[in-house]
Amino acid sequence: MKIFNRTSLPESIKYNNKVYTLNTSISNLLNQNIKIDDYVQIFKSLNKNMIQVNVLSRRLKGKRDLHNNLYKPTEWLYLEK
Repeated sequence: MKIFNRTSLPESIKYNNKVYTLNTSISNLLNQNIKIDDYVQIFKSLNKNMIQVNVLSRRLKGKRDLHNNLYKPTEWLYLEK
């Protein structure tokens, strides 16, 4: 699984001559603290490739929240068409 870091969320990604599209239903489950390793194993069994994209705004890089923790990027999953 390839991991990209971006500052904006693209609609699709072309990588190794394959097109990957955003899957919001699985990505929303990731934000609810479900481990990504479980999804990787499921999609490997289905012979589907996936890409993880971590999105963090440029303005939030190096910034801290009210609890003095660095802002964390949002994880999104892209599945092969």
